[in-house]
Amino acid sequence: MIRLLKEADRQRTLELLTREPAFNLFLIGDIENYGMSAPFQKVWGDFDANGLLQAVLLRYYNSFLAYAPNPWDLWGFARTMRRQMQVEIVSGRAETIERLLPLLGGGRFKLTHYAELPSDALLPSPNSGQLVSHKATLADVSAIFALKRQIAEFRLVPTAEESFRRTLTSGSGRSFIVRANGKVVSIASTTAENSRSAMIVGVCTHPEFRRQGLATACLQALCRELQREGKSLCLFYDNPQAGSIYRRLGFRDLGMWGMLYPNFFGKSGRRSEFVRPDDIR
Repeated sequence: MIRLLKEADRQRTLELLTREPAFNLFLIGDIENYGMSAPFQKVWGDFDANGLLQAVLLRYYNSFLAYAPNPWDLWGFARTMRRQMQVEIVSGRAETIERLLPLLGGGRFKLTHYAELPSDALLPSPNSGQLVSHKATLADVSAIFALKRQIAEFRLVPTAEESFRRTLTSGSGRSFIVRANGKVVSIASTTAENSRSAMIVGVCTHPEFRRQGLATACLQALCRELQREGKSLCLFYDNPQAGSIYRRLGFRDLGMWGMLYPNFFGKSGRRSEFVRPDDIR
């Protein structure tokens, strides 16, 4: 049986999701940060015959996340999404999204590697003699987006800058940047931070400043601060060069993440930077 979850269901929902906290980073973060009944968010649960929660589906605006570690009502989840006005992206563990693909009319399906840096991983020492990274504030946002607009891999939606400001203000994400000649030339950020973990996003360097280790310096500063808080970090990548850099920093591959853009989706909204994993050259 599938039904909308309420605040009274929060604890058992989180108990299910924290069995695999890395893969459920977004789900945990969205529930912790926004609750079970925000205007832009809904959470459904699939219950077995004994009333035990066995799968979770979350809508954040027009983006959906699915987690189903046990046998679950596949058709029920598909019907739930089809009843919504718009479905832009459905994401989750690759094998889960693959099963939903034909029930949502097909569409563009993308696979990417999913990696984690445990909270106790030992980071390598930062390189000396390079530009120093520092933590971004609201005063840096305009300069940060001046950089992002020069990165071909990023698909920025009109609300991206507003969303970034909200993330910094709410504490659900943070960024470390490098400046040169008064401009932001490199950045690494987190989003969906929760009590256990955070997702690394938006890693990039200005084309004229690449191959100097600047993005790596931002990543190291970001990872060290999160580790001091006892949090693990996760990220997506599909670039072998980026993967080798992440592994040198101590990230380990957990599996594959699936992203489905159904045939009835509109222009991508939330987390658009995940469409193409970041180039950290």
